[in-house]
Amino acid sequence: MILTWGEIRCQSCGHMVTRRASRRSPRDRRFGVCNHCLKQWEVKGKICVVCERPVKGKQALAFSSESKGFTHVDCGGLPLA
Repeated sequence: MILTWGEIRCQSCGHMVTRRASRRSPRDRRFGVCNHCLKQWEVKGKICVVCERPVKGKQALAFSSESKGFTHVDCGGLPLA
């Protein structure tokens, strides 16, 4: 597999996506989630995989590598920009 400069691997589904088609972490620029996985999660109600409460309004969105799901930053995930 050849990685090009403008691609990252989605932490959720594992597919290669362009950087423009993803939400990346401000802490680790190689860590990100594709917009397709983010939209699927929004359709399901934006539920945190750790505390099982919805992520609402301006709460900081994060992604947990261990549980392979979207979380609040307070629940231990890596924040997404």
